[in-house]
Amino acid sequence: MVSAEVKPYSNIMIDTAIRVREENPDMKKHFKVIFTSAGDPVGWKDKIKGAGFTWMHVVPSVKGALRCKKAGVDVIVASGHEGGFHTSWEPVHSMILLPAVVDAVSDDHTLVCGAGGFCDGKTLAAALVLGADGAQMGTRFLSTQESDFHQIWKEGVVAAQDRGTLVARGFVGPARWLKTPRSDEHAKNTLAKLPGVFLGTPDDYTTMDMSLIQFEIESIKAVYEGDKEKALMAAGEVAQRINDMPKVNDMVQGIIKDAEDILRSVPKKYLA
Repeated sequence: MVSAEVKPYSNIMIDTAIRVREENPDMKKHFKVIFTSAGDPVGWKDKIKGAGFTWMHVVPSVKGALRCKKAGVDVIVASGHEGGFHTSWEPVHSMILLPAVVDAVSDDHTLVCGAGGFCDGKTLAAALVLGADGAQMGTRFLSTQESDFHQIWKEGVVAAQDRGTLVARGFVGPARWLKTPRSDEHAKNTLAKLPGVFLGTPDDYTTMDMSLIQFEIESIKAVYEGDKEKALMAAGEVAQRINDMPKVNDMVQGIIKDAEDILRSVPKKYLA
């Protein structure tokens, strides 16, 4: 995240990534991408692309996508309101956002990726039909056998049911969480202390009640301590469609096959 609240830490992480990569040339074969989000990408080009990385940045709006274009981002990720963890102050969903971003910025030099609501072959096919070059599937990859997220987090995604997420305050704005008694409490506290989260009115660390951030920090710590009662676990709305914890290779191969089958079937169904 490169938002103002965490920019000093962003510089440390990116500088460290560059240094480690330079100290170990073999890493250049594998460590090729830097992924930024939650802030203005303008001003980061020289540091990130100058070091030889492919640069991806997440945006929640056409305005943000145009800033990415100006900044020289290689892959613009249009993230709809369905997405997990940090989401936009203004709730624009993927069916609207993705084709709008494609129309605004996609060309031979800039790829567009859809995020928020994508988790299988059906949704990958939909992203491609909407004009995207691919789809990001954060919650789906979180709940895999190889994922290094804590087991209770992975199990929480698999156990989620219909309407299994909610929005409350996160570190840098609204965030989507798995629905639990703990996240219900956080949402109620957010409504009482920072209703702007639900009204599309941005705030920052100089104007907000920091007890909400402290609650989130304690709750994320609880996840990694395996404390289900105090844990806050982020996930996208697609959690309600995820009911297994496969191996990554098996999952990816299945997603690709299903997307290919769907795309091949469209002309037969609708253009015959």
